[in-house]
Amino acid sequence: MNDKNYKTLLKYLSYNKINIDDEEFKLQLQGHPDFPTLLSYSDTLRFFNIENKSYQVTNNEINLLPEKFIALANGEFRFIENKESNNFFSDWDHIVLIINRVEEKLKGKPKLPLIEIVSTIFILSILLLFKLDSTNLVLKTIFFSTTTIGLILAFEAYKKTHGKGTIIPVGVCQNKVLKTDCDFVFNAKRWNILKHIDLSEVSIIFFATQIFCLFLMSLLQQAETFFSIYKIGLLLFIPTACLSMYYQIFIVKKLCPICLAIICCIAIQLLALYILFSYKNFNSIAILFYLSGFVSISIGLYYLKNKFTAFQKLEDENKNYIKFRKNFTFFKNNLSIQKELINKDFSKAFKYGNRNSNINLTLVTNPYCKHCKLFYPYFMRIINHLSEKISINILLDVDFEKQPKEINQAYIELAQIYDNAEDKNEFLNALGGWYILHNATNKKENWYKQYSKYFKHEDKAISILKYQRKLLNENEIYYTPNIFINNLEYPSEYERSDIEYFISEIIDDN
Repeated sequence: MNDKNYKTLLKYLSYNKINIDDEEFKLQLQGHPDFPTLLSYSDTLRFFNIENKSYQVTNNEINLLPEKFIALANGEFRFIENKESNNFFSDWDHIVLIINRVEEKLKGKPKLPLIEIVSTIFILSILLLFKLDSTNLVLKTIFFSTTTIGLILAFEAYKKTHGKGTIIPVGVCQNKVLKTDCDFVFNAKRWNILKHIDLSEVSIIFFATQIFCLFLMSLLQQAETFFSIYKIGLLLFIPTACLSMYYQIFIVKKLCPICLAIICCIAIQLLALYILFSYKNFNSIAILFYLSGFVSISIGLYYLKNKFTAFQKLEDENKNYIKFRKNFTFFKNNLSIQKELINKDFSKAFKYGNRNSNINLTLVTNPYCKHCKLFYPYFMRIINHLSEKISINILLDVDFEKQPKEINQAYIELAQIYDNAEDKNEFLNALGGWYILHNATNKKENWYKQYSKYFKHEDKAISILKYQRKLLNENEIYYTPNIFINNLEYPSEYERSDIEYFISEIIDDN
């Protein structure tokens, strides 16, 4: 076994945070008939439900690849960690292996509205807290309100500076008349002290700590200590606000409405403290709780930031992968090197579409195949929307010698429907209906009743199916669904559902 290739694969899996059973993986890998080729590794990964694709790539297409992947050089795996700074591509086999980490869509019940749930819990908690401790209600209301607003603004500023969508209208942050530009103020960093500071992160930590500590200390009935600390601590805000205004007006010469709104929130808090609060109590235990809350929030936000950064990186890589997979030029090149049909006599296939078209699509399917059932809706959309522009052949993969008679009967009946129905769409409808009903024995009666008028000339139907089987054997087609475009096998590296997109591109390209 090539330990070097295997270790390289493990490194790539580790990067993608995928764990495997080492001994079981080796056992399955070495049992593959094509071991130690790339195909054996790719097939074994799929056996372990790890989606992956292999591609043949030209040097001009390297920029379409994700940042990290496995490439082949003289048959050996190389884990490429930075394609921009790697000199590996001067001598390689132009073949790559990519693990697809696009998350599956949630099935079943829809996702709960998390933001609404968290907001409801937060509001109910505050109301409960007010009921438990009714002191300084006005001041607490002002603090909770301004802190919540400030936290929301700081989070939106963070999203904006990191290229994510935000609820803040563009017209608010960028206005030539008012000379406002949030992006410019956040990213300019004209002062050296700001080059290593993310103001949005500082704001999030400040407001998150404030709201958590106020909630915690109110729960301990030590809100007075909290207000006492902030009555002095917020005095530091005055020079900070002045520096911020000076920086915006005189240094970058642009205003940031988000910054101004955050300054206003803190100014309201400071003003409220000096008007509504006069009690001072520096309880040492309460101060310790406050510091613990501050440290906890800082650590928690640092952890969430790392998670967010990792998620953002993964999301960007997935976008690059999808862009790479959807590249039509690359698909066309990849299609051109696929297996070509040897026997192209489709005279006894089930035919649809424009028979004079120079673009042909062949589907090998099976009425008992789960994957065929999943692909069928995409195939039907192609027939409904593109059949006037392409020629379509359908072949049923039936083995009369190995399959039981009751299984073979379904193939025969479908062939009879196509052969005897004047409207050939009856076959398509019957096949779609069969996919839905074939596991529900008690519901097949209506299907048989609807199509039984076509059940005649059984010998002719069997003859057609036997010819189709002979055609498949001569072309070494042994699994379903199998798809051929212009007699070339649809690349296994692509999702079958992508065929809608590529068929349209092929039509436009001709």
